[in-house]
Amino acid sequence: MTEDDELFADMPRAYIRGLEKGKGYVKENYLRERREWIKLRQTIAYYESEGKKKHKKRLAELYREEKQLAKALADMPPDPILPPPAPLIKVRGVVKNYHQRCLTHYFDTKAYPQTWEYFSRQDENMASAAMVLASMGSAATAQGMVASNEDRVPAAAWYVTGEINGRQFSGWLGAPYCREGEEVELIAAPVGEEYLVYALVRPHARSLTMPPWCYQGVRRARIDGMKVPISVVILLIILMLIVFIYQDGWIVSEKMVSGVTMFLTMGTFLYILPAIWAIWRRHPFPKEQLTEEILTVAGWDNVTNIDLRKLDKKNIKEFKKQGRSVRLLKSGWWFFYY
Repeated sequence: MTEDDELFADMPRAYIRGLEKGKGYVKENYLRERREWIKLRQTIAYYESEGKKKHKKRLAELYREEKQLAKALADMPPDPILPPPAPLIKVRGVVKNYHQRCLTHYFDTKAYPQTWEYFSRQDENMASAAMVLASMGSAATAQGMVASNEDRVPAAAWYVTGEINGRQFSGWLGAPYCREGEEVELIAAPVGEEYLVYALVRPHARSLTMPPWCYQGVRRARIDGMKVPISVVILLIILMLIVFIYQDGWIVSEKMVSGVTMFLTMGTFLYILPAIWAIWRRHPFPKEQLTEEILTVAGWDNVTNIDLRKLDKKNIKEFKKQGRSVRLLKSGWWFFYY
């Protein structure tokens, strides 16, 4: 595997250098333009409800802005379809008419419709808690709770299109190291006469790419999610032991010891343990479920415990020991060696 073998098919060299320097170089951000278009449509609807004659001049300006945004959005590719609309299959063949574009889009947990009910309940609980805090005089904290719950971070991804075995394919992938004429394996959902791609595997290079944030199985994600609350429990236990062991040498009253003990115990049972239970039993893991489905179709074993980041680091070390040239993508977790 040469250094040239790991170059993007049609990526400018300036983009490669930018990635290696930690810069995004994402040229197309239709999310921002779409948000602007939605706000513009709301403004137009408001002025139209007030009377077109009354705001004739202002509406003319808004119509021109809307036309420009609509023209820009006409080139926007279809939104990612998550989860796949049909069972995934493996397709092996030679890629033809291959094209890719770098854009930003949402691939977080909320991008999967099956999680909306869960987050709707979570938003309601958050709003109720914020109202209680506001009534107690903590308006700033309440506002911060609501604001933080609305934050979503888009990810850079590549919208790819092409042809394989005489059928068109398209999809959103993290970092598709691929070139036209190359033999690859696609993990895709057949939709009509086309394929929706969810993973691209290059067997000769032992590499694969999937949608952003797909890198581990469900069980591994649950274990990682429980590390923080379990660490807090361990810290609380250590604090309790310290208080009990050294209370005779310190100027500590029995009342204070009882208060500390009660605080630590209540914190453990009322917050930490329910948090662990929620992570293990209730929190949705759609990205991880998609990862498991992709890797199962690809023929992998024990996918629920897999962490591609760790596997990637391990294999890169092995490649270097073997003297193989590996061009590393230093931005994101969307491309892996296996």
